[in-house]
Amino acid sequence: MLRTSWDITVASRTPPHEELGWAAHVRHVIFDRQKDALRDVVSECDALIDIVAYEPQHAQQLLDLRDSIGNVIAISSMSVYTDDRGRSMDEAEDEENFPELPQPIPESQRTVEPGAATYSTKKVAIEQALLDQSSVPVTIVRAAAIYGPGDTASREWFFVKRVLDGRHRLVLVHNGAVPVAVIASRNLAEIISLCAEKPAIRIVNAADPQPQSALSIAQSIGAILHHEWEQTLLPGPSPQDPIGENPWAAPCPMVLDIQVACDELDYQGLVPYDEALRETCQWLMAATANRDWTQVLPNSYKHYGPLFDYVSEDEFLARRT
Repeated sequence: MLRTSWDITVASRTPPHEELGWAAHVRHVIFDRQKDALRDVVSECDALIDIVAYEPQHAQQLLDLRDSIGNVIAISSMSVYTDDRGRSMDEAEDEENFPELPQPIPESQRTVEPGAATYSTKKVAIEQALLDQSSVPVTIVRAAAIYGPGDTASREWFFVKRVLDGRHRLVLVHNGAVPVAVIASRNLAEIISLCAEKPAIRIVNAADPQPQSALSIAQSIGAILHHEWEQTLLPGPSPQDPIGENPWAAPCPMVLDIQVACDELDYQGLVPYDEALRETCQWLMAATANRDWTQVLPNSYKHYGPLFDYVSEDEFLARRT
């Protein structure tokens, strides 16, 4: 949106990182939606973009401002989709419970029931509360796996850390080949900008034009960082957790249908995958240089920390020789 004539105000609990490049071009206000009134930072605006709507009551915060908002864009997730057996990514603790969804997944695919039980049920509760009213245009953006500079839950760190650790041996389940929808933060911003320019009541899937897989991501990061992998590709699931597991280790494809974004918004993908991935890798390398990565990337540590079990990996590989 910085490439357009929009005047942008960013509200967050902490100031934006200056190294991200856009901080100097926006107005920033400190805001904690758990403590502060949203109306105190939003008087009137043409578009309100909510990227941190996590609880059902957050939808009501937005609706309370509908008299002064021209357009609402709320970021949801592809994790809301469920298959015909009612299986979703929330319950996918093992392969038997992983959803088998149509590929690619259209916006019309059924979702989990709204509620307060899980991340996805909360997202659906927010979606429905916003879509059920008719006084202000609302776009729900169901985003794929997001990557980009500044992401403290970076999945790409799974491979970048191995490069920094001088780790050439790499084990991937399901041959590392299952396609998964991803989206660069810049491409997500492009979709948001296009939605802001064309207010409507709609649901839009958001993904890069091409899905990726664990293997394709590993190969791309290896090429960017001039690193060669000794790959061991397992045809099935992990023989012993966490060997071969990775942030994209889905047993079934998870690819989003982005035809609505292409047809209604003229979305084409602002930045190619390799360029966006290079920016991500460069940020990860710089941000963690001479610093404790668990402090820089706390959410990566929370979600993926156990995956860096090199001892178990080496013992497994030694048994195979």
